[in-house]
Amino acid sequence: MTRFAARSETARTRAATADLWFVASSSTSYLYFNEERQAPGNPSGFALADRRACPSVHSGIYGLEDLAAPEQGRIIEAYPRAEIAYVSGEDDFGVFDSSCAALLQGRHVADRALTYQRYLERVFGPEVRAYQPLVLVPGAAHSTEPILTSPLVTPFLFETPPVAAFSLEPAAGMAPLEVAFDGSASRSFGGREIVAYDWDLGGGETASGPSAARTYDAPGRHAVRLRVTDDGDPAGVRARPQHPRLESLPGGQGRRGPRRA
Repeated sequence: MTRFAARSETARTRAATADLWFVASSSTSYLYFNEERQAPGNPSGFALADRRACPSVHSGIYGLEDLAAPEQGRIIEAYPRAEIAYVSGEDDFGVFDSSCAALLQGRHVADRALTYQRYLERVFGPEVRAYQPLVLVPGAAHSTEPILTSPLVTPFLFETPPVAAFSLEPAAGMAPLEVAFDGSASRSFGGREIVAYDWDLGGGETASGPSAARTYDAPGRHAVRLRVTDDGDPAGVRARPQHPRLESLPGGQGRRGPRRA
């Protein structure tokens, strides 16, 4: 599932136009983005893998080595915003994939899930957990029914997440351009209420609350995202980004402000 979410054009299109969660259940291995793996003798640490001992560590289904550099870059840029729930049985001590590349990701299925969550935070920062939570089901091993019927997992399968939507004003103007964003049009469902608004305004600037503002000085494209969380989601992961953009016209002409994609 991690490879499908990262590489599939269909998956990217669906995720951009619908409230779509990927659920990676009981994965026996994961897609890594560099050659760091669990450090020998230090389960919470990472180190470069020994390529002489395991030449396949970063190829095939285990990494990006087989892809061209532009495709690798696109995947690494997009992956941390993919909405993927990793679910596994807390007692899943099965090995299943015993290749050297899989064993470098952890001793068994549950260990590999925990290691991958730490790895994602190491590569993309702790904020990745808001998009890609890890759910360990107590008492479950490598069995589909107790995992996918767990109340910890079913919200990702059956419930409708809130939809983030916002307007912006002004929509065009000369730089520097101060733009105000209003997220009050965001919706929740099933009697739930939105309790948090988290803005990514580009350039490392963030804000919280139903509205936000930023002054844009540089012409070009600037992605702005809003994530909303409702009171039916204690993990704070149910949200969908929107993607307005800043555009500029060349040659000193009037510069356009953000627009909704």
